[in-house]
Amino acid sequence: MKDNFKNKKQEMRAVEKTVEIANSPTAKLLTTFLQQIPILGPSIEFAERILLNFQNHKRQEFCDIIIKSKMITTEKVSDVEFLVNFAKTINAIDRLATNDKVKYFGNLLKNCYIENDKVNADFYDEMLNIIKNLTLLQIKILVYWNKSDDKNWDDFKGRVMKEFNFTESQFYGQLNSLSKTGVCRQQGGFTFAAEDIYVLTDYFYEIKKYVLEITAT
Repeated sequence: MKDNFKNKKQEMRAVEKTVEIANSPTAKLLTTFLQQIPILGPSIEFAERILLNFQNHKRQEFCDIIIKSKMITTEKVSDVEFLVNFAKTINAIDRLATNDKVKYFGNLLKNCYIENDKVNADFYDEMLNIIKNLTLLQIKILVYWNKSDDKNWDDFKGRVMKEFNFTESQFYGQLNSLSKTGVCRQQGGFTFAAEDIYVLTDYFYEIKKYVLEITAT
């Protein structure tokens, strides 16, 4: 069992190495940028090393999420579609300024290709794009929204504003941004409503299952 796990781990490492950080356009652009700042001098190499270490740390965290799955098999990680989406997801992770969202990308790939039956490629692209566009704050809002009763809109709005220290303008600004990702929408049919009311969409429930890993209660 240990040998099988070790082999699977080595296979994942081999896939991870298909994208070389040092040769990435981002790393090359950083080098060019730093070289144009004379006062940096020897600091250029140090800055490059920090970037590479940070990128490696994010990638390692991502790979660990996949590797730790008890359902990982050689067949699953050798699938062409998995490999292509692995590379797409690594590219998205490389663009993160912090590692706060890495686990959500890891959950997405793991749950779409390892833990469950393989999903449609277009579905994965949709989910990946949603996660790329969601901020960490918006993800926290969705988690809070999921566990809250929003039937009384005024009460729900007040609780969200208190939880996240929002003004009313900030509250609706966040919901408007969330609606652009597709996870919620403005509810229709409220001609006489004094304010906008939003509801969660089917996209949210897919994100809930594959990314947030929130089980039904």
